[in-house]
Amino acid sequence: LQPARILRKEKENRQKAQNIVLEAHNLEALGKKKQALELYEKAYSLWKDNLDLIMKTASLHFLQGQYAKSYYFAGQALKLNPKNSEAALYGAISAAEMGKKEDARHLFELAIKARPEIPEAFFNYALFLKKHKEFDKAMSIYQRHEQLFGPSLNVRLEMAGLYEIQGKASNACNTYEEISNS
Repeated sequence: LQPARILRKEKENRQKAQNIVLEAHNLEALGKKKQALELYEKAYSLWKDNLDLIMKTASLHFLQGQYAKSYYFAGQALKLNPKNSEAALYGAISAAEMGKKEDARHLFELAIKARPEIPEAFFNYALFLKKHKEFDKAMSIYQRHEQLFGPSLNVRLEMAGLYEIQGKASNACNTYEEISNS
């Protein structure tokens, strides 16, 4: 009888969580993101294996600048799916914002290796590397970004800036000229 009670309780919790998620979604649509977020967290407490719910919660915390909570929920998502590139990206940026350099580096690496590939993962990882003066590695990440997703104005500008920082004036000028001509 015990397994039957557990399954019935899980089903009841999921139903409650679904109702709470619907209410949270409606609040979010009205622009009441803080109240919606509280409800999403309440739903999470009832339905801890719902990846979409966890990602929504991580995303809203991230957008509100609550990096520690975003980092936590990204970690919960990665426990359910270790190859979730979006969760790894939220976790990486949140870790970087909290000064957790090695965690950020690990999560960025995970984000750029996971599928589907997200352009923002490459771009933000390269920015992180640039901030930590790892210019050659940042340049290689920008180059991978262009190989995978095609040319981008933001990436090209960052590459030109990296050339400048490294004292490669000729490369910087050529890149700025390419941007200007495009």
